Amino acid sequence: MVEILIAAALGVLAGVIGTAAWLRRSGGGSTARERRTGGTAAALQRAILDSLQDGVVVYDENERIVFFNPAASEVLGVSRESLAAGVRTWDPLDAEGRTLDEDARPVAITARTGEPCVGVDIGLRTPTGDVRWTTVSTRALHAEPADNGRYAVVVAFTDITERREAQRALERTNAELAQFAYVASHDLSEPLRMVSSYLQLLRRRYHGQIDEDADEFIDFAVEGANRMRALIEDLLAYSRAGRGAEPRPVDLSHVMADVLSSLAAAVADARAQVSVGAMPVVVGDRLALSQVLQNLVANALKFRSGPSACVWIEAERQHETMWRVTVADDGIGIDERHRDRVFKMFQRLHDREAFEGTGIGLAICRKIVERQGGEIRVDGREGGGSVFSFTLPAVPAPAAAEPAEGEPARIGTSVA
Repeated sequence: MVEILIAAALGVLAGVIGTAAWLRRSGGGSTARERRTGGTAAALQRAILDSLQDGVVVYDENERIVFFNPAASEVLGVSRESLAAGVRTWDPLDAEGRTLDEDARPVAITARTGEPCVGVDIGLRTPTGDVRWTTVSTRALHAEPADNGRYAVVVAFTDITERREAQRALERTNAELAQFAYVASHDLSEPLRMVSSYLQLLRRRYHGQIDEDADEFIDFAVEGANRMRALIEDLLAYSRAGRGAEPRPVDLSHVMADVLSSLAAAVADARAQVSVGAMPVVVGDRLALSQVLQNLVANALKFRSGPSACVWIEAERQHETMWRVTVADDGIGIDERHRDRVFKMFQRLHDREAFEGTGIGLAICRKIVERQGGEIRVDGREGGGSVFSFTLPAVPAPAAAEPAEGEPARIGTSVA
């Protein structure tokens, strides 16, 4: 949205300057009607510029301010008199809050090269010490540089201070919640382990020596302690999910091979037929993506509708920047009413007697996928079963390996 507003502002400004130049060229040779028409158009375009909430500033080839709209003064926190003096009174900062080198400023880059800079987050430290955050776009005003080899530059910028502060506050809150979950679950583990140990000792020593009720009560206590331990371990796993290594190219064909190797016993027990199509190279954390695929395939094996299971894993390019990976099965399926609920923490659709587990696996999958920059969903499969699909960032084109001449294009290695 910011880029659209910036493009509109630049277009209007180009019209204002173009109209003024046309009037100067026309001079006395133009008719009164033409001058009135040009003046009306210039006034209209200037009114549009003045009404924008985005700041617009024009620097000449010597980096002097020669034009600004009212919003520029408000966003920059600088008086119109200071801007009219043509002097920069703020210090630019990079996205991390460090002082930006003069040559690294978007204005300087465009003035030097004529190339545009679009959507760059820049901090502006005002003379009072306050810092305002903006999204800045720059564009050369003319196609050719001036006599000194530099370009006049149009700058459009939007104030994102409140949005940035809200984002930082949310990040701090999420970090604090994750730390709290980790500490709480870690600290609960030790006393629970002691309780569980003594309950098991009690069952071994006195089972069958009191009466049937006592045996049943002890069994309930042991089962409850084990279930609590599983919940705490899953809470720990959730707090850690998605906090792995920096994203890098990952070959999902290799990840799937590891997943199927880990689930070999479960595949055999379910008498499952697992079909894996060609897998792409994506950008992400290998261990986290392995956890997602392992959870989805394990669920497909667990929630089968009969004595055997069929699982299909495929991938397709969604658009230039994303891949969509699907894990489909012919299992019991998920009612449409519960397809959002299954991705929430500790949400179970079945009794523990029917299927084991705490209901955290899909919540972990969603957290990991979203942290990788994708989305995850579940749909029904025609003929019965479920289709889980999630998106992942594709490797940028320059980094993707091109097939050799005469070699068929591939997107990965099939895993049988």
